[in-house]
Amino acid sequence: TMLLTRINCADWSDVCTKQNVTEFPIVKMYKKGENPVSYAGMLGTEDLLKFIQLNRISYPVNIISIQEAEEYLSGELYKDLISYSSVSVLGLFSPTMKTGRKKVND
Repeated sequence: TMLLTRINCADWSDVCTKQNVTEFPIVKMYKKGENPVSYAGMLGTEDLLKFIQLNRISYPVNIISIQEAEEYLSGELYKDLISYSSVSVLGLFSPTMKTGRKKVND
């Protein structure tokens, strides 16, 4: 479920100031516990839908089982997102590779 809200900064200037809204129109996606992601693309339906779909899950995705890795490689894991992006990266890290994992997570 996703809630879409439109705010008029003339009426809600305190909200716009807190969210650092300095130009209009602007689209931001908020997820609990994460910083908002700003959309910088065209405001057409297709481009905006792509942004929403690709940002509805958090990245990076932690794959913790062989079955999940197989589903990822076969295109079954998040198959509804394949039409929005053809770029994908799979990193394999052993528990001792803390620096590599930290760089990917950052």
